[in-house]
Amino acid sequence: MDAPPERLSRTARAAATTAVLFGDADPGGRLTRTFPAAEDRHPTAGNPRRYPGEGGVEEYGEGVHVGHRWYAAQGVTPPRHGPRDRPRRRLLQRPRPHPRRRGRPLLTG
Repeated sequence: MDAPPERLSRTARAAATTAVLFGDADPGGRLTRTFPAAEDRHPTAGNPRRYPGEGGVEEYGEGVHVGHRWYAAQGVTPPRHGPRDRPRRRLLQRPRPHPRRRGRPLLTG
C-alpha cells in the first residue's frame, strides 16, 4: 500500500467533490428516509393509533405500503424521486488557457 488509508479516503473524497463541482457526477443526495412536503402528507398523519400510539402500542396498518410504497399508493410522488437524467448544472467553470498565457490555465468564470 503506497499511502495510509486516511490519505486514500481524502483523495477519494476530493475526487468525488471535484466531479460534482464540475458537473461530471450527479450529487445524488439519496436519503434513507422520505420527508413529506406537508405535515398531513405521510402515513401516520391524523391517526393517533399509528403515532404516537395508544396505550404504549403503535399500529402499523400500511401492510406492504411502507415508505415510498405508501406515497405511490396515495398517488403522491415522493420527494427527490425520479430519473437522474436531468441536465447537470456546473457549479464551477473548468480552467481555460488564456491566449496570452501560452497555454497556462487562467481561472475565469
